[in-house]
Amino acid sequence: MAITKIFGSAGVTLAALEPGAVFGEMALVSGGVRVASAVAQSKCEVYRIVAEDLEAVLKDRPQLLSKIQGLAAQRR
Repeated sequence: MAITKIFGSAGVTLAALEPGAVFGEMALVSGGVRVASAVAQSKCEVYRIVAEDLEAVLKDRPQLLSKIQGLAAQRR
């Protein structure tokens, strides 16, 4: 999976994700808009988690929020 962003008229690869990696956490926890796109480089399986579902999980496991926020901070 490649994480790409458009700068002007060109797409730039920001990261190449390994199997088991997550993406989209920045917009999910901030409530903001996506700033990059994920593009599959080969056949893959992707799971979609919507904010409401994540909120339900975080009620039971609030320690996950700091891990997700840490990951988002690393990618800024």
